[in-house]
Amino acid sequence: MVDSPNPLADESELLTDYYTATAVAYRDLWAPALEPASVRLLTYLPLQAARLVVDIGTGVGNILPHLRRVARISLRTCLATNTEPV
Repeated sequence: MVDSPNPLADESELLTDYYTATAVAYRDLWAPALEPASVRLLTYLPLQAARLVVDIGTGVGNILPHLRRVARISLRTCLATNTEPV
């Protein structure tokens, strides 16, 4: 193995490859399983008076419609990812 001039770039690429490879399974299997608990959690957050909500690590985005309903705001979505869209 040849030493890379930028080992962080190599690690980033490995993570990107992993998340790209598992995104469809996460969307189809885990996201629906986690959604009820996530929606329940939203009811405990003081979102009704929110003017701005930032959801970092949003996964595949299945909570965004619930967040929009609970926060009563119009959502502008900005996606920043280095994985392939699913």
